[in-house]
Amino acid sequence: MKRLDRLVQSFSLSEMLVKYGIIEEWQTRIQVKQDGDRLKQNSKEKKRFNEC
Repeated sequence: MKRLDRLVQSFSLSEMLVKYGIIEEWQTRIQVKQDGDRLKQNSKEKKRFNEC
């Protein structure tokens, strides 16, 4: 835990905000991709269900 505190202190506040912003954007992109994949999967399943 002490090592983590030292690591946090080594970054300036602006660097932390930039890094956090980049991480947040990256997570959002992953979420959007997962949502898109889920929608594709749902439409495939609906087509299969309608064919029965």
